[in-house]
Amino acid sequence: MKAYRLPPPPVLLLLAAISLAGCGGGGSTQAAPPPKTTPTITWAPPTAITYGTALSGTQLDATASVAGSFVYNPLAGTVPTAGTQTLSVAFTPTDTTDYNNVSASVKLTVNQATPTVTWPTPAAITYGTALSSTQLDATASAAGSFVYTLTGNVPALGAVPAVGTDTIYATFTPTDATDYASVTANVKIIVNPATPQITGFTPRYTTCDMQCNFVNYAITGLGFENGDIVHDPSGLFPNDITLVLASGATNFGITYQWQFPGSFQPWFETIEMKHPGGPYGNQASIAFLGSASQSTLVVSPTTGTLFQDEQQNGQIHWQKTDGTTGILFPNLTAGGASLTQIVVDDVTGDVVDLFTTPNNVSPAAVGVFGESGGYALCSVNATGMSFVSSIAAKGGYMVFTDPVENLVGIAKMDCTGYFTVSVAGQPWSVVMTNNGTETDAYVLSRDASANGIPRLTKLIVPSGTVEGFVDLTGIPTVTSIRSTTPYEGVYQAQAFSLSPVAAVLFMSGPTDGKVLTINTNTSNGAKMSVAYTTPVTDLPIGITAQESASSSTLWVSYIAANTMDAVTHIGAIDPTTGNYTPAIGAFPAGILAGGVVGTTNGVYGAMGSTITAPLVLQP
Repeated sequence: MKAYRLPPPPVLLLLAAISLAGCGGGGSTQAAPPPKTTPTITWAPPTAITYGTALSGTQLDATASVAGSFVYNPLAGTVPTAGTQTLSVAFTPTDTTDYNNVSASVKLTVNQATPTVTWPTPAAITYGTALSSTQLDATASAAGSFVYTLTGNVPALGAVPAVGTDTIYATFTPTDATDYASVTANVKIIVNPATPQITGFTPRYTTCDMQCNFVNYAITGLGFENGDIVHDPSGLFPNDITLVLASGATNFGITYQWQFPGSFQPWFETIEMKHPGGPYGNQASIAFLGSASQSTLVVSPTTGTLFQDEQQNGQIHWQKTDGTTGILFPNLTAGGASLTQIVVDDVTGDVVDLFTTPNNVSPAAVGVFGESGGYALCSVNATGMSFVSSIAAKGGYMVFTDPVENLVGIAKMDCTGYFTVSVAGQPWSVVMTNNGTETDAYVLSRDASANGIPRLTKLIVPSGTVEGFVDLTGIPTVTSIRSTTPYEGVYQAQAFSLSPVAAVLFMSGPTDGKVLTINTNTSNGAKMSVAYTTPVTDLPIGITAQESASSSTLWVSYIAANTMDAVTHIGAIDPTTGNYTPAIGAFPAGILAGGVVGTTNGVYGAMGSTITAPLVLQP
């Protein structure tokens, strides 16, 4: 018997069909992709910065949990303005399939910048000085403006601070008030009491032969007050003077007593003044010119050694060309004598000195010494003379003058052959020169002619023959050897060897000095004459002739008439034209160089025991 399987039910057939399709039958399905991951950004809020700081990796320092790149806004290098700023960043992951782009932001505080104020401490001022841009000169590192005040918010510009120490304040307001803060600075300023201002001396200087007893000086100025103190820093008059002045007084008088008997060396007297409790200031100087200013410094033509006579103690100081110094011999004035002048002979090289006895009770002695000092080689007792005022030496001879007996003495350097020559007037000063063929002496006499005009007389040495003379017109008449007027003349004479020329210095007032250039040629009957009269509108106190192989210059030492400084200035006169050039040089401050001498090294000046370094001046 054959068996059959019954057909499945319809429902079973449908399920079978579905099952077969899922096993590779006629249909298919696909799973959905997994979602992307968002990276984690780590970015701490940056520390606050100050305006002016550029953004950098210090602020732009975000990190991510996966690899990728950052783009910041603002970019690195940007300088953000002051305030609270937002920094943002866009992150792009390297794996863009599995990771999303992401952004982040932080807040950054930008503080205002504080400008740097530069303000140097002002120099001290004198009371009465109004504050100006000289003191109110602060600067800042940013653009802006300053407002200056004093304590109490008083406007500083134009203010006159009180004496003492004050504080000035400066408030700076920047133009860019967003990014910069205002700032205040201050400095101290010292306000000194005002000092009296000396504007003038009358007289500006004085000359004395023996001593000036009680010379009255009128001092004019500004700001003088009762109780002001006058001080002498030069030390000549050590006691301070307290003034008793009427309110508003603009001048006062001081009596100086130049009282060093037998001491006639030049000296600058300097004074300064102050209000009580204030500082000294405004120094001004007076010049005391003794007879030593006529010839205080000479040079040896044989060795170049300089010799300076210090009349206060009777010593002769020397200075060699190598700068070494010493004293020729000790005090000559122990017996009361006064050393007044020295010269050096160009043939023997010996030093001739002139010293007078007290009150001229006996004839002056003229001594001759070797350059090494020691005892006198010889001396001349000026028989017939009651006073010797000047000496000169040249060509183995010496010549000296007596303005009391109107005589000129001549002797050899060995002190023999002494005789006298009568000369008209009062022979006060003498110089000598040698032109290669003869030795001449030029004697400057006061009140020589009938009308009272000084005269220059030419003598041939050794004979003493009067070769000629000229009356020196153009200078004031002087009726005595030393009159008592404060500006009475400083007489000096100089002579040249390259040409027949002599020069005479005269001073009779504060600004009317004159130098006369004189033609001394007397050959073939020629007459001596004044070639040039050169005004020196200052206070000339010395002249010296300087010659090279072919040219000559007359150097003039002078005190500036309008400055009241303690400086001796140097000018030059061309003896061929009479032209004058002032302010060519100056000696160190405090040197009243009435004694000047021209040498091959330059021009030297001297005062007391001090011989200056040479001014490098050549004819």
